[in-house]
Amino acid sequence: MQERLRHLAPLHEGNYNGYRPLGTLSLFPGLQDSLEFYSIFKFIPQSQRSQPELIKQYSAEIERFSRHMHENVSFKLLRILVTMLQLPEDQFVNGNRYEDECDSSVRYMLYHARSQEENRMFDDYYLRGHTDKGTLTFLFQQPIAALQVQRVQTDWEHLRIPAGTVAVNIADALQFLTNGYLKSGLHRVMAPPKDQVHMNRLGLLYFVRPTDKLPWKSLDSPFLRRAGYAKSTEHDRDMSGLEWWRAGVKTRKGANYMKDTARSSI
Repeated sequence: MQERLRHLAPLHEGNYNGYRPLGTLSLFPGLQDSLEFYSIFKFIPQSQRSQPELIKQYSAEIERFSRHMHENVSFKLLRILVTMLQLPEDQFVNGNRYEDECDSSVRYMLYHARSQEENRMFDDYYLRGHTDKGTLTFLFQQPIAALQVQRVQTDWEHLRIPAGTVAVNIADALQFLTNGYLKSGLHRVMAPPKDQVHMNRLGLLYFVRPTDKLPWKSLDSPFLRRAGYAKSTEHDRDMSGLEWWRAGVKTRKGANYMKDTARSSI
């Protein structure tokens, strides 16, 4: 634990770069979350910081993975989306480039198992329903069933990620930029089934976050106008996507999640 705390993320600055301790978030009165994670930001000068020896040992492999997910995978998806929206090919890419400052990261996430009594006391919640507050989120296969998604006007269902595939969440930045046309994926984490409830749940994710080059202003496109999502300046701000993201992290720290009927974000 002392080793982890030496690499504590500056959460007070709205920055997850490094270690985020267990129990940072209050889920209910009397219950802190059972989650801890370590985020490794992009391998650019603006993001460099002290790292544990284990991370330094595998930094070359982590960097290759980070750059591949960001530039080879996410950029393909972002270009497909703007083609559909009839916008310039790099409209989304330009606000999410790897070399620009942002909080995109590889994240190793660990949910600690709770007792069955604790689970019953708190209705089996590990993490209440929320959306992700970035651009895109990539979730890799986990052998423990806990993650659930909510489709439009349907009940919650477990998300199965078959071997060799990756799940993708559209996140809040794309919902804002498209005036609500692209919807953030609402998801939650529940206690695993009885045969797995005693197991810790380790996850690997890659988050694409907006950069300091992304103007926080909604977009106008022929497609969105035809679809009834014409540009509105009501929520536009004179700030960058990075500033918007970090302000959101500050407000989330120590806050309760909203009920599943409402949308909160992380």
